Amino acid sequence: MSTAHTESLLEGRLSIRKILDGFSNLLGKTEPADSELMAAYRETDTERRRVRLHIGIWISTIGMLAGVTLDYFVYPEHLGALFSIRLVATLVLFLLLFVLKKRKVDRALVKNLGITMAFVDNLAFTTMVFYLGGATSPYYAGINLVLLAMSVLLPWTLKETSAVCLGSIALYAFACMLEGNLSETGVFSSFFNNTYFLTITSVICVISAHLQTRARFSDFQLRHSLDKRNHELQTLDRLKTNFFSNVTHELRTPLALILGPIDNVLKGREKLADRHHENLLVAQRNSLRLLKLINDLLDLTRMEQGDNVLSKKTLKLKAYLVEIVDSVRHLATAKGVSLSVEPNSESIYLEADPARMEKVILNLLTNAIKFTSRGGAIKVGYKTLPEEKIAIYVEDNGAGIHQKDLNKIFDRFYQVSGEGGSSEQGVGIGLALAKELIKQHDGQLEVESEPQKGSRFTMILPGSLPLSSRSPDVVAHGSPDAVQNSPQLTNDVDQPLLQAFRSADRTLVNRNSESDEISVSGSGDQVVLIIEDEPDMMRYITSLLNEHFKLVSARDGRNLEYLIETYDPQLILLDWMLPGRDGLTLCREIRKDNRNNARKVVMLTARVDEASKVHALEAGSDDFLLKPFSSIELITRINNLIRNATLQISLKQSNLELKETLQRLQETEAHLIQSEKMNALGSLSAGLLHEINNPLNYVFSGIQILEMQNDSFDDETKEMIGDIKEGLVRVNDVMKDLTTFAYPEKPGQVSEFPLIEAFRAAEKITSKETMGVDVQVDLPSELIVKGQKTQLMHVFINLLTNAGKALVEHPSERPKEIKVSAERIEDTIKLVFHDNGIGISETIRKRIFEPFFTTRDVGKGMGMGLSICRTIIENHGGSISVDSKVDHFTIFTIHIPVTKANDPK
Repeated sequence: MSTAHTESLLEGRLSIRKILDGFSNLLGKTEPADSELMAAYRETDTERRRVRLHIGIWISTIGMLAGVTLDYFVYPEHLGALFSIRLVATLVLFLLLFVLKKRKVDRALVKNLGITMAFVDNLAFTTMVFYLGGATSPYYAGINLVLLAMSVLLPWTLKETSAVCLGSIALYAFACMLEGNLSETGVFSSFFNNTYFLTITSVICVISAHLQTRARFSDFQLRHSLDKRNHELQTLDRLKTNFFSNVTHELRTPLALILGPIDNVLKGREKLADRHHENLLVAQRNSLRLLKLINDLLDLTRMEQGDNVLSKKTLKLKAYLVEIVDSVRHLATAKGVSLSVEPNSESIYLEADPARMEKVILNLLTNAIKFTSRGGAIKVGYKTLPEEKIAIYVEDNGAGIHQKDLNKIFDRFYQVSGEGGSSEQGVGIGLALAKELIKQHDGQLEVESEPQKGSRFTMILPGSLPLSSRSPDVVAHGSPDAVQNSPQLTNDVDQPLLQAFRSADRTLVNRNSESDEISVSGSGDQVVLIIEDEPDMMRYITSLLNEHFKLVSARDGRNLEYLIETYDPQLILLDWMLPGRDGLTLCREIRKDNRNNARKVVMLTARVDEASKVHALEAGSDDFLLKPFSSIELITRINNLIRNATLQISLKQSNLELKETLQRLQETEAHLIQSEKMNALGSLSAGLLHEINNPLNYVFSGIQILEMQNDSFDDETKEMIGDIKEGLVRVNDVMKDLTTFAYPEKPGQVSEFPLIEAFRAAEKITSKETMGVDVQVDLPSELIVKGQKTQLMHVFINLLTNAGKALVEHPSERPKEIKVSAERIEDTIKLVFHDNGIGISETIRKRIFEPFFTTRDVGKGMGMGLSICRTIIENHGGSISVDSKVDHFTIFTIHIPVTKANDPK
């Protein structure tokens, strides 16, 4: 058997196996699952079977009784008997329904009742078939309907469906054979026909039931997995909430104890040096920021746990708002923003938790100050609404909020953009917390905003009545008694620490108050560019590096290119989170410019995950500094990177010098190789000339003898002798030129000669390469060159040979032309070689004068010709250049100094 035939059989067997595997997957069992999943599936499937069986029994009962109408029209003479059969079947079905309802439902019972129901229906129909003549009765169609309906309605398995279908076919066949008329004419064919369709219906039902079983199990498996994962997520979320709650509880007291000593030290301002005082202020501000974040997280976890119980009091609204606004007025003043409470003569009260409502209003005020530019205005006011409601609003004319952000600003951890599209610092829980607190007061928090025009946040709260109608136990305002009486605060910490918590809610990192101008400070030979948007961090880094480096500071990367070009920093320190373009984007832009390859970039960030480090390194960062960092670490890393950069620059300069030296060595080597080749070629030419001259002299002697006997020849012979003599003269001229080439002047020995002489000698030697080419020469005979004639001949030979090859390789039918011209331009002679051949691409032109560079196949050139030509021309004090356009032309231009012989006498 041939190999091809064997491979064909193997491929056929594999195809058949794939088909069988696919069919077995279609009809195979469901994939094995764990016991927990299967137990849950059986429980769900049993309930589904019970419900479907209940529906199926009622459908069977109604269908069975409704069939009386069919009996009336088809078999009116047997109406009584058929009705009796249907009535018995109906009673049995009701009995099954009674058992299904009364008995304790288990899986086996439900399965058996379903199969029994199907057999009751089909037994009734087979009894009718037997009574009505066996195979000739059309009532076999009822069996078909039962099989189809049950396989669709009841969630049967493959085994159950197969049992019911086979049993039904067997009942039908038994009824037909029991009737005993299969031997009559046409009866057996009807029996076969009916049995055939019952069999086809059974196959369809079996496959359908199996596919439905697999689909049901897959669907349940997916839903079970989702429910399980959802339960796990809920558990994890609960654990996370408990963790945050515990952590925040543990952190608040240490933070408060940090703030207390700092406040005590700051009270003795006159005893502190300016630098120490500034450092303490930075520590105080950032401790308050951290405390505020912890407070917000704790409030969120309390609300999730349902522990955030309000302690409502009756407050004088106007005094309450004025007190809160005055507590943050210093923040607005520092930024140059006006802050006011709009006048309202209406005396109304507010029922609210003073501490929680204060947190909401402070959050809205600090956000308004943050996003309002210098010179802007913020207004706080209130008014009554119908249905005893009150509206408190905070309105500003700042940056505003984009429409796409309005529906998301109350989502947890969502942050909007600030002025100029910058992303302000925060974690995005302030507004989410504010909305939750307002909801706890049975109110609503709404926002209206338009970009670059401002925002208006409105709190709509219940319970607005004239103050005179209220009872006398009214708290004058929210500060300090109402706030200090909050049970949540008093339970968490001691009273002496409450002031620290209230101060934390009144902190704001005012980036926009800082000047956007570029600042230069420090001393040192090395320049470090710092791009950091947070003022405290900028001041801290600057104070650490001032004594070591010259520092250039900027709060964003808008003028990055200008900063690099102007100050030429050796190292750039980038914060990851910057307004506008972040540090990662700036790092990529720096690395796109090859001029910045030697500059070092350090990313400064609080992200500790490995993915962030990888992203920074991929963007081109040289180092990755994590917050918090020590001063020693920062200075040491920067020193190491700058030292590394200096070494790299030095190494790069050494590499450039080494490359130049290697290039000169290669050129010298090429010159030596060419010199040896020329010497070898000269020796070879001398030997060949000696061997050729002797036979050539013999031929000349023979021609001279024939010329002496010229009178004895006819005209045709005379003409032939003349042609031979002319050819010999041409050969002799070529030999003279080769002699000149083979015996050049001594090194360093130069002579003055007409340019046309050297060209004509080269033209004769290259006559084969330029055959079929129109060589147009415009070389004035008065142009005298001083140099080595054989070397210039070598240049002309090379250029003519290359031009001839370029013209031969060009497929165009246009005339092939080489134009050689020369003219004097001041103190130089300009010599131009122009051909209309294939041209030279720009990529090749850049390297065409390099030694050993060639575009020809191996064995067809060494790539030394034009390199030697350039060396010869430069040795004569001139220059050679090339210009070309592919498929159009190539022009070689040579400039040679003039000699005194060219001067007019």
